[in-house]
Amino acid sequence: MENTISRIQSVNNIILSGIVGDEKNIFRNDKGNMASFRFAHYCGKEENGQEKTAWLKVKVFSTEKCPNDLSVISKGQKLVVEGRLDVENFTRKDGTPGSNVVLVAKTIKVNVPVEYKAVEPVIEDMPD
Repeated sequence: MENTISRIQSVNNIILSGIVGDEKNIFRNDKGNMASFRFAHYCGKEENGQEKTAWLKVKVFSTEKCPNDLSVISKGQKLVVEGRLDVENFTRKDGTPGSNVVLVAKTIKVNVPVEYKAVEPVIEDMPD
């Protein structure tokens, strides 16, 4: 059982489709460009029929699998983002600590049709 738990904890890959929710911030350094933006991912509907949307911050580093020209990413752009989840710690204006979940992009596909379809999760047993 311990071996299965350690393998489950080491998996950190997520693929989300959605829409860029604001204008990106671009940062440049000697390693290349990095952009960050808010991303809206449709999560289905609640029991009362109201739509649920998850918002998270996406960080994109220019690589072979991400756009070298980050200008193609703009507010309202439909994207499919693959990457890993990370936690970003910060200090609020009142001095209290806070944290955000961040999606660090490994691959981004732009100008793709984003369709929202409710799907049932697939749960598979991990091999021993």
